[in-house]
Amino acid sequence: MTCLEHSAETFHQSTHLSAGKGGVITRTACLPCVLSGGVCLSSVSASLSVDLTCIHLPAISVWPAVSRPMSAADRPSVWGSRAGHESRHAAHHQVPHARAAARGSGPRWVLVWYSVHNGHPQCSHSTFLESGLEKNFESVLVSVVDCPDLTQKPFNLSAKGLCGSPRLADVGGPPYLLPLPQKDKLYNQAEIARQVELPGAFILGAGAGPWQVVGVNSELACTVQVAAEGNEPISINSHVTKVNPQNNLWVLEKLNSTDFNLMGNFLCCEGKPGKVIEIKARKRTGDENFMSATRQALQQQYGPQPVALGGVFVIEKGKANLHVMPDFPCAPLSSDEEVDEWLKFYEMNAPLVCVGELVSHDPGLDLRVEHFHCFSEHGEGGHYHYDTTPEEVSYLAYFNIADSIYRVDQPPVSWDDIKKQK
Repeated sequence: MTCLEHSAETFHQSTHLSAGKGGVITRTACLPCVLSGGVCLSSVSASLSVDLTCIHLPAISVWPAVSRPMSAADRPSVWGSRAGHESRHAAHHQVPHARAAARGSGPRWVLVWYSVHNGHPQCSHSTFLESGLEKNFESVLVSVVDCPDLTQKPFNLSAKGLCGSPRLADVGGPPYLLPLPQKDKLYNQAEIARQVELPGAFILGAGAGPWQVVGVNSELACTVQVAAEGNEPISINSHVTKVNPQNNLWVLEKLNSTDFNLMGNFLCCEGKPGKVIEIKARKRTGDENFMSATRQALQQQYGPQPVALGGVFVIEKGKANLHVMPDFPCAPLSSDEEVDEWLKFYEMNAPLVCVGELVSHDPGLDLRVEHFHCFSEHGEGGHYHYDTTPEEVSYLAYFNIADSIYRVDQPPVSWDDIKKQK
């Protein structure tokens, strides 16, 4: 199907009807419409899937088990490592909440949230993402382009593109690390691909490295194409960054395992070429980091309706503040201040390749609304916070829009709840 306004290929955002009724409600959109805050004037067709135009459609959610209304006391916020640079963004409206039994022996499949958005059908070349980012950067250019080959430098990812059934997986969470680590929270990327109904997916994003493989706690920058069956990778260039306890300096290593622990935030797709969002930004003039500025532009446009992006950005020039988790804490950590004292912060040099995802609004699922980890060819990496050379910094990003968010193994309490119990 083609957008009549832009002659651009549309992607589908689908919602399965309740069990026993069958059928799928599908809305369509193209990247130019999303970027301009508009929607596609696409045709309507009758088939096994009912195609709908995406004009003024509200957000659609699907609950795989019996749901209940979420009370004000239930609404969690999102844990962040450093105030002002990772949002502790609370949900603003009631949403249903559901848990479902595990499929197979892997982590339990908690919930699917279809992150659709709406808007008016008026499109323009000056996008809201551009205008939003211009509040923070002197020079900004946002375009819809053919995805470059991401297996090539400077990206060095494990698949060529970000297209083909893009979806986010939010797995576990910081409450499995804090106040004390639950070291039995072990996950595998191939199993996550099956959980999000995309066996053999290309997966990229940020998480906690597998302590049972690395030997210690670590930061994971994941880029892997997993096999449709089994747990072995087809192509992998994942990295972990850990702290050397002898000198408190970081160590970046390649990881040839698809395991990870505790938490992870990933874009899962088929790794195909296709249309993606390209962002070029340089010379930071505001206080927000690149992730937060992008997310706030989406939030301003779409309000409480979640819009999710995943992909890669490169810090081409300048330096950035990154943290690396040391080995697991021996004493409980129950406040942001204690967490900041435990983490190790470093200034690292470009070029840095950063993989992860961001969500404009948490619909009450205790999502990590922004999470990117970095790696490089010169031995530096970790969890991205912000650049430290605003006059010099230059960003190049490629993102795709996720059609859904899968919440896997959600912790029973949020980080904010843990702090209140102190």
